[in-house]
Amino acid sequence: MKFIPFQNSALELDQKIETDAFTNELSNVNATNGTVWKFVTPFKKKTKNIPSLNGPAGIANTDLEKANVLAEILETQFTLNKITNPDTEELVADSVVRFRTEANSLCKDFDPPLPSEVLDCIRSLRINEVPGVDGINNKMIKNLPFYTILTITIINLKIMTLGHFPTRWKTATVVPILKPGERPHIYSQL
Repeated sequence: MKFIPFQNSALELDQKIETDAFTNELSNVNATNGTVWKFVTPFKKKTKNIPSLNGPAGIANTDLEKANVLAEILETQFTLNKITNPDTEELVADSVVRFRTEANSLCKDFDPPLPSEVLDCIRSLRINEVPGVDGINNKMIKNLPFYTILTITIINLKIMTLGHFPTRWKTATVVPILKPGERPHIYSQL
């Protein structure tokens, strides 16, 4: 009975140390030197079970229910603003049309990319970077034959002239990270 207050304070101190260490590690993550991928990789693998989540519809226990709870949370957090002013809508529509017509006329007024420029970009890649979604790492790209580099150059030229970028380049994979020091079963703390 005498040790219970000490045990509680020891648990709180241990939790504070772990929280501080995690916060320090999270603050040192940098996108330019590749540490963000080293930090996120363990979250992509299912190394431990996610605890039950208290969602709006009740407790989520299965992976599918947890995914639906997280999807609902993200959907509510990232909803579009409702614009009801017709003048604003017309102004935005005119701006978009003007931008598209100006962009189409400007996209053709540039020098086409040269294979030497593409080669310079490929040579500047760092080998130890994490591969993208397609699984192609930088070492593979550095060892591409010259014909493939010519094909990449043509693809870059067509992308610039048409102004079309693949949808995959414009989307992101969202990895929810629990706030340090918070209880993981409460869904609003994600």
